Amino acid sequence: AQSMVDLYASLRRKFSVDAHEHYLFSPRDLSSWVSNLCRYDVTSFDEFKVAWCYEAGRIFGDRLVTEDHKAEFAADMASLEMGLPMGTEPAFYSSLMSLGDDGVPTGSMTRLSKADYKKSVEQGITAHEREVKPLNLVLFDEVLASIAAVDRVLSTQRGSALLIG
Repeated sequence: AQSMVDLYASLRRKFSVDAHEHYLFSPRDLSSWVSNLCRYDVTSFDEFKVAWCYEAGRIFGDRLVTEDHKAEFAADMASLEMGLPMGTEPAFYSSLMSLGDDGVPTGSMTRLSKADYKKSVEQGITAHEREVKPLNLVLFDEVLASIAAVDRVLSTQRGSALLIG
């Protein structure tokens, strides 16, 4: 908990609404962080640390605009005790992998390797193309990260997203 508060305080000191209007960090972000962590399927402390860092990146890191700000955030994350274990590959989490008894996704976030996540997205695209129309999408890292971010937001209780562009 102390690492969460330390990161939050550091972000509030470094980034303000004077730089960008949406750099408004509030205690509500800490509450969201804690409640969202309850959604992750973790079985070890190392897995928890990966989910902790991933969620921090979504709540705080996704708001940052400039490369300098993103680099400062990455440095803050690396300096914390909760830093990722050495050799940890980038995580992709999806709510669509954990199904209930009725076959409906439960909303629990399951970690996937990049290859497994890409395969899952490709299967979804193939199913959509069979039923609706061809999409002709090229899946590269940024697209996969965007899909994972939208999945995370829409699978939360009362989740919504405004997608522009």
